[in-house]
Amino acid sequence: MESTIDLEDRLVKLDKAIHDIIQSVKHHKVENAEVEIKSLRALVQKIGSHRVDERDTTSIIREMRDKSYDL
Repeated sequence: MESTIDLEDRLVKLDKAIHDIIQSVKHHKVENAEVEIKSLRALVQKIGSHRVDERDTTSIIREMRDKSYDL
């Protein structure tokens, strides 16, 4: 299992990547994609805001599946 520090580092990198995608989407004015990416970014921030246990991870993955993310 990954350490909390490794997980947080990966989440920060993922959050930055999502932010960069949002900027690209804004540039091309693709509004629907922007909404979906912001939703994903909010989930990343939710993960990073506290220590994640298995129940949290399962809940977040279920929520993403409900939003039609390919997981």
